[in-house]
Amino acid sequence: MKAMKTSQRHYYSTPVVRGLQRCIAPRGPQQSASQVRNHVSWSADNSLAPRRELLHPVRLLSSQTNSTGAGSDSDSDTSTTSGHDTTPKMEHGGKNSDAARMTTSSTPLQSNFFHMDQLSNSILAAPTGTLSAVDLLSAEKAIQFYCSSWKGASSIVDIDTLRPKEKHRPLQSTHNSAGGDAIMAGIDRAGQLLERLVEERLLSQKTSSDGTKDESSDYPYSGSDALSSNVSLVFNVWRQIPGRLCFTNRSVDLLRQLEGLEDFESWDHVVMLYGMVLDGLAKMGQAEQALEILNRMHESRRPNARPNTVIYNTVMNALANAAAQDSSAAEQAEALLERMHVLQDVGNVDVIPSAMSYSIVIHAWAQSRQGAVAANHVEALLRDMRERSKAGNVHVHPDAAIYTGVLDAFSKNVKLNDEKTAKRMFHLLRGDDMDESSTDNLEERAAFINEMAQEQGAPQQAEAFLRVMKAAYEKSGDVSMRPNVVTFTSVIDAWSKSKSRDAPQRAEALKDEMIYMYESGAYPDVKPSRVTYNALINTWAKSQERGAAQNAERVLNEMIERFDAGDTDLQPNAISYTSVVEAYAQSRDKGSIDKAERIIRHMEQLYDAGNVSVKPNATTYVQLIYGLSRSPERNAARRAEAVLQRMQEMYDSGNVDVRPNRVAYNTVLNALAHSHEPGSVARADKLLEKMQNLHIAGDNSVSPDAISWATLMNAYAHSRDKNAPHRCEALLKKLQEAYRLGQSTVKPDSIIFNTVQKAWIKSEHPDAGKRCEAILEQMHELYLSGDKDAMPTVASFNSVLAALSKSSDKGAPERAEAILQHMEDLRASGTIDIKPDLISFSTVINVWTKSRLKGSALRAEAILQRMQELYEEGSTHLKPNTITFSTVIHAWAVSREPEAPERAENILDQMHKLAKEGNSDVRPNTITYNTVINAWSKSKGDPETALARAEILLERMHELYNSGNFPDIKPSTVTYNATLSCIRKCKNERRSKAAALLHQMEKLHGQNALFVKPNSITYATYLSILAIERVSASQAEAFLKKTIDMYNAGDEGASPNQYAYESVLRACAYTRSKDRTVQRTALRVAINTLTALREASSSSSAIYPNIESYVQFLRACSSLTQGDELIRLMTKGFEYCCEDGLVTEDVLITLVQALPKVVVCQILKQDPAQNLSLTSIIENLPTEWTRHEKRKPPKFYLSSREMSKSHNKIQDRTHRTRSLG
Repeated sequence: MKAMKTSQRHYYSTPVVRGLQRCIAPRGPQQSASQVRNHVSWSADNSLAPRRELLHPVRLLSSQTNSTGAGSDSDSDTSTTSGHDTTPKMEHGGKNSDAARMTTSSTPLQSNFFHMDQLSNSILAAPTGTLSAVDLLSAEKAIQFYCSSWKGASSIVDIDTLRPKEKHRPLQSTHNSAGGDAIMAGIDRAGQLLERLVEERLLSQKTSSDGTKDESSDYPYSGSDALSSNVSLVFNVWRQIPGRLCFTNRSVDLLRQLEGLEDFESWDHVVMLYGMVLDGLAKMGQAEQALEILNRMHESRRPNARPNTVIYNTVMNALANAAAQDSSAAEQAEALLERMHVLQDVGNVDVIPSAMSYSIVIHAWAQSRQGAVAANHVEALLRDMRERSKAGNVHVHPDAAIYTGVLDAFSKNVKLNDEKTAKRMFHLLRGDDMDESSTDNLEERAAFINEMAQEQGAPQQAEAFLRVMKAAYEKSGDVSMRPNVVTFTSVIDAWSKSKSRDAPQRAEALKDEMIYMYESGAYPDVKPSRVTYNALINTWAKSQERGAAQNAERVLNEMIERFDAGDTDLQPNAISYTSVVEAYAQSRDKGSIDKAERIIRHMEQLYDAGNVSVKPNATTYVQLIYGLSRSPERNAARRAEAVLQRMQEMYDSGNVDVRPNRVAYNTVLNALAHSHEPGSVARADKLLEKMQNLHIAGDNSVSPDAISWATLMNAYAHSRDKNAPHRCEALLKKLQEAYRLGQSTVKPDSIIFNTVQKAWIKSEHPDAGKRCEAILEQMHELYLSGDKDAMPTVASFNSVLAALSKSSDKGAPERAEAILQHMEDLRASGTIDIKPDLISFSTVINVWTKSRLKGSALRAEAILQRMQELYEEGSTHLKPNTITFSTVIHAWAVSREPEAPERAENILDQMHKLAKEGNSDVRPNTITYNTVINAWSKSKGDPETALARAEILLERMHELYNSGNFPDIKPSTVTYNATLSCIRKCKNERRSKAAALLHQMEKLHGQNALFVKPNSITYATYLSILAIERVSASQAEAFLKKTIDMYNAGDEGASPNQYAYESVLRACAYTRSKDRTVQRTALRVAINTLTALREASSSSSAIYPNIESYVQFLRACSSLTQGDELIRLMTKGFEYCCEDGLVTEDVLITLVQALPKVVVCQILKQDPAQNLSLTSIIENLPTEWTRHEKRKPPKFYLSSREMSKSHNKIQDRTHRTRSLG
């Protein structure tokens, strides 16, 4: 049963009293006890018994007819007695307006609470020792009133589930401040009054013993029954209030005071009082205090305080609830069980271990998560029960609850993934010996054990054990082995925690099986309960499977249908609906957030109609906020902020169940951190500031913790704010200062430090590497000084390496490798358990690759070799993969070393060899081959040899891909483009080879080989080959027009880039024909091409003229025209070059070589009489002319429809010449 209790706590975590304010209704002016008593109607026999309505406020609660509080006629006079005006007088400024409304327009319940509060206030305000007998007895009756209000409410509403026990009798006022809040405040007031009664009794006892007061004085208590009854009332209520440790601690303190009373030994039911206090401690997992009280009971030797079985079970239950956090709790619980046996053996009839005692200890071991140790103890406990049961001890016979607990313990602590362990569990549940020699049914058992052994993970084990129990019951008829609803639900709950893809289907099948078994009549106690359905909904919600949210809602609808059909045990509650909201929040499907909001609106409508069991709580709204934090919608963050604001407004209006807490605020912070909307980071900053202000004002429920600060830092890290890393460092210092001043929840840990490092990495600041190292050093110093939370992690070191990989510092590679070696040294020395991982080594390889330094490729390959050696020595986490090898190949490809292509190809062959030996993690792919071919295209050796090797590799790729064994090696556009680059460097048959390769690409694309399709780089490279081959300008222009036509027809990849335009200009400049018509045509093409290129740059940032564009244009002009036209065209071309800020030495040299000195001086606005050198001219050029001199062409190419108009203008100028003027 223990396993099921844990499940119930998980699902039924929203008690009716959650969040009920301890504050009470507004009070009137301070009045004496006698004055207040005039405001309350007492019975005619002067017995000081409050009116019946006061002791049963829930009766008044349910009899209200409208929201204004109009009740029955018999209750209409509760606010006035004997002609006295009971309404507190209004003072200037309306101080008591709330009190006035309480008696003039409130419900009868509100009036009763108000007057009882006034009575209690007057009693509590009186000095100690001044209360009369009537005052003390009035306090006693007030305690009875407050406790009866709780008992009345809990008789109508299930405390744990918020479910009305009678369908047509809803508790209408538990959600307004005069009902639920007043009841909770009353319980607090009852405790204060009881504490005052005990204080008065202790004072009376002290004065009597000191002789300062006559023992025969008229003290109000002649016996102990009255006080003990009130203690029992309050303790019983306090222990039923879930999650209120303050009440539990008050009961512990009060019990200690009671032990100081002289007549405590004569009280009846003292053991029951201890039991109530212990029960409250057990529910809160306060094992240490529970053990202390148990020891005090033994040490006191009071006859009326001897611990019994219930006391021991309760203390063991406290240990079981603490076992998850305290590794010794389970062992202590078992020690108490053994102590119970010892007491029983010496004749103590009050302490008799029961099956429940064993069940609690088994549950403690299950929660301890101590692996095989826990499993061994559980097995020993079960065998001990069987031995004692065979010996005649009927109290410890194993039942279904015991077997369910054993199932739960083994599922949480061991994995039955081998036949030996499965066989052990099988025999344990069946009660056999492991080494049985009988062959009877051995084959059947072996087959079943093998079936269980094939299963993996806790839910599979749990379900397999369930099958063992079912088979044992059906074979033997032993009712104690018959699975019940608790057993089945435990297995479904295990599936809800599983990451298995078929978890929801398996859970759903179990639910269907339960329905079938129940309807068959053979299993009367397997009827699915609300807990069962909630577990199934939770399984769907956690699965993140496509359509999971819709299936969760389907199960909810099935619950509603069965409830409407008469199954009252299946009424959905807030947990049912909230789980569906969670499912939609987890979903990535379009419209999921809107559906989650629809579910919440439906919950609100049901609640407004009187169904308090489905009242949305803070968890419900937080799930919605979480879904918004994951949503890609642009306004998701604003919607999350709106939900938080709505929660605050509802809380301010009296709905305490939706009070925004730290989790709600942190989730909104996370939504803002992931938002790309402008200003989201600033809003996150303000939200955290608001949390701080609320904390300063005394609201600790929303005080920022480390997660809050880390989330804000993460928001800055992902922002485009240049000052983001500085802001993160400032936040870190602020956080450290807050922790130093005593705010323990904001202690910076390694995650916080790593987040600051990430901000520096993303900033790409020149000093990012140094700052990341400084943060790492700070973490190391804090760790060495004793701060274990600041211990640098592998991620901390990897952040430094990542920052160095983006650094332009020439010393970055050496520094990165030194840090990697330092990580290995730290681990070897035992200073910090830092184990460099695959990312660490790969990042250092990448640093060397990016450096382009001489010898960098060799260093990268050496690190790869080191990884391979460590892996072969047993460091399996450092197993190099395809990406690692490909990065080293890329290092050789960009190194420009003479042996680079051969070294790259050797590594490729090594990958094939390893893959052939069975290492599938290093199988080459398309990128690997492309990188090797690219290495050949960049080779400084013989171009013909490079082309031959590239063609061999290309052919091999086709063969491997067509074989079907290497689906990841398929020639792509990049492959062909790299081969085309090899052709470009050749001198023999360039044009024909390029045309053949381009034709092959177009053919493959026509055969639907979509991975091979000519793109802008393909056409630009082919155009450059045409230019080198000195084709006519008109042919180059015709090919450019062809690509433009393809682009206009919808082929985005054919969009010409700036290199295509540049190649056409080069073809014009290479024109050497003396035919005037050819020259004019080439000149026209040059003019139109440059004009189109400049216009394209005005509409797209991805394409723009560069220095080479103007150099080739000026060269074309100088070779194709002369005279005034030459001066005019070159002057205009130079003006455009100045406008674009691209004037360089090459441009000036071209200008000087083509034009007379006078014209050049005129263009440059220089005095021709001065003897100026080219160097002095360059040094005195205006900054505007050279502002883009160092602008590099883009390393990638973008196609955009914005360029289409510019491309089309080339066609418009085909048959006409247009001057640049």
